[in-house]
Amino acid sequence: MSAKRSGFKQNLQFFDKLRMKTRPLESLRLMEGIADIYMPDFKFWDPTMARRYSCAPDYPEVARQAIKEMHRQVGPLVVDDGGVATRGLLLHHLVMPNDICGTCEIIHWVARELGTDTYANIIPQYHPAGKISDAQYSEINRCLTHREFRQAIQAGREVGLFRLDLRSAWQANICWRLMVCTR
Repeated sequence: MSAKRSGFKQNLQFFDKLRMKTRPLESLRLMEGIADIYMPDFKFWDPTMARRYSCAPDYPEVARQAIKEMHRQVGPLVVDDGGVATRGLLLHHLVMPNDICGTCEIIHWVARELGTDTYANIIPQYHPAGKISDAQYSEINRCLTHREFRQAIQAGREVGLFRLDLRSAWQANICWRLMVCTR
């Protein structure tokens, strides 16, 4: 699947400190009728985790509101006969070690609030970098395990999500077989 050549695709980082001060939902509503495709990330479910890893305890609530607004505007992802995305919401979620992002809660919310036809790219490619170390953030100082990713996919299937992008799973399976994640 690819995004169409014409039209407007918006890969928004709807949550940042500047936008929080300018009311992100108001800005997002200005996009109605302009954006054909939204591709938001949903990073954290729990405010405590959002505070710890992003210094943004209100991220989960803002993310839920913004993603619901995006979905209201464009609906589920529509793909033409050639596999080209033409309109809709394509949700990204990076699965992290020790479920610090609340993957199951996010998946359940997506199915309940947006519908089981939501196109969800569940991403297994987390890799520790930057300030991540055993001294700081030791709980995420490793790559995702195969089991953790399988649990995320299983959670999606259990709630009826039938549009999980499994290309990431295929790529991750190859990576897990070919290399070992080390720091």
